[in-house]
Amino acid sequence: MRLAEEGQVLQSSVPYDSQGGAQAGDWISMKNYNHLTYIISRNAGTGTDNLVVTLDQSTDVANSLSDSQTLNITEWYEKTGTQTGVGTFTHHTQTAADGFTSDNPTTASLYVIEIDRAMLDVDDGFDCVSLAIADTGSAGAQLTSVIAVLSEARYPGGGLTAIA
Repeated sequence: MRLAEEGQVLQSSVPYDSQGGAQAGDWISMKNYNHLTYIISRNAGTGTDNLVVTLDQSTDVANSLSDSQTLNITEWYEKTGTQTGVGTFTHHTQTAADGFTSDNPTTASLYVIEIDRAMLDVDDGFDCVSLAIADTGSAGAQLTSVIAVLSEARYPGGGLTAIA
């Protein structure tokens, strides 16, 4: 599969210092896609705080009804070490929970969260997702960014709208 032709790659959160406060990413519509992958990149820098990652779902990309609800995160993948280092992902699971807290505060890390459209409350019209990241303290700079990859287009052709 060629992501650029069959899916959508989006910058959900531009690089920012997560030590400066919570940052909510763009609302992304899964109306035209069955799968969404979030990739969080964090350079620990001088920071020693963990990240707190949460997901919300809404009925539109503007959350115009202010109806967002928390979406459980039951699994994620984590790779820690230097940004140039090759390694393997560690698969984490947990019972239904509002989010997760990273456990490698002084190490550069990649986190991957996989979301299937079926995980959303589509019966009540929820088809949009936003990922938010907060820092557990104020112990130094931590550069964080989030890329979202939509795949498994519900209709042929790809290139469908994901952020309005």
